[in-house]
Amino acid sequence: SLSGCTSAYGINGDGADSVQDNTSAAGNIAAAGQPDDNISVLSEAAEDLKIENNRIQKEISANLILDADVILPAQKEYAPVTIKSEQKLGDDEILKEFGEGFTKYDTNDITGSNYYSNPEGAEIVIGYDMLSFDKSHQRSVDIGNILSYVEFRELETHQPRDLGFMTQDEAIKLVSDYVEKLDMGIQLDMNPVTFSFTHQELIDKQDEMIKNGYFDEMVKSNIRNDFTEQDDLYRFIFFFDYDGLGIYNDFIQKQRVNMWGDADTVFPVGFRMEAIVNTDGIYELEFYSPFGEAVSEEKQTILTLDEAVISLEGLLEESMPERKVKVTKIWLEYVPKSNDDMNTSYTMEPYWCFLTEEDCGTEMFYQTERVNAFTGGNLAYDR
Repeated sequence: SLSGCTSAYGINGDGADSVQDNTSAAGNIAAAGQPDDNISVLSEAAEDLKIENNRIQKEISANLILDADVILPAQKEYAPVTIKSEQKLGDDEILKEFGEGFTKYDTNDITGSNYYSNPEGAEIVIGYDMLSFDKSHQRSVDIGNILSYVEFRELETHQPRDLGFMTQDEAIKLVSDYVEKLDMGIQLDMNPVTFSFTHQELIDKQDEMIKNGYFDEMVKSNIRNDFTEQDDLYRFIFFFDYDGLGIYNDFIQKQRVNMWGDADTVFPVGFRMEAIVNTDGIYELEFYSPFGEAVSEEKQTILTLDEAVISLEGLLEESMPERKVKVTKIWLEYVPKSNDDMNTSYTMEPYWCFLTEEDCGTEMFYQTERVNAFTGGNLAYDR
């Protein structure tokens, strides 16, 4: 069964066209491994869902309530997409964008990635499916420790603001202008998760980490005492789109994929890009995404929201009748899966996503269920 209050999985707390004929939905429930004999009962409450002001509120059954913000897709048809991983640009073209004096050095990397550094301490790693740049490698590591500490604790509460050296929008454009030169098959979403810090705030956060015992004997060498105004920075976590539809990312814990399967189960891959911009420009860039050509197959009609809810309800009714789930957010996104062990290409299909919460008595339990928008299958079971 899927996870719930008794499971170790999931995260603990800290208008669509109505369906007049649910015949296709009945077939999709069967495809998802649900029984056919209860289709009429399951479908009745999910028919003719009403969305007002981008929200939906309806009790579907005893164990499924919709009280959710809804982001409806712009289209009724989307295509399966294959994305290749290889870089379109040569190493020399990439290196010249980040400065001069880079020389290649040898490593024991078995992936075939190329490593470069320059006398100023910058490092670049270029592979067929990755790109990493640090303007000052050790300093980036030390700053990264602070930023990771803050992100874990303040992701939902941090309020970014414009800094003196550059506005947020200007910093975002600086990054996007570079990414555009890579000629990727997927597009950068221009609404990143954003953090802003002055150098004094970095000092204060580092002091807080020291006070809380974050630094042990092994990492005390990472404590910095040389922050200046040049270290004022923006930290961005960018996501990606294709054909106007967002692509799954694994950054937001409540929205990560949970799956149950055998050894052959193919887990989805989250695409994202992380960047730091400071007074020197792009200070750090880290891609977790493929770079190559995107090839679309013929577009297919996706399930309506009504049909996707029916599929979700069937799964809950069959597998977890004791759970009482409230859906708080609904959206559609592409979910990529690697086609081979070396991640030389990925195939993406659209999934309806339902962020759910359950009251477990002492804490809230969160996870996201995903329904294949072509078949009605549930991603948790690799369908």
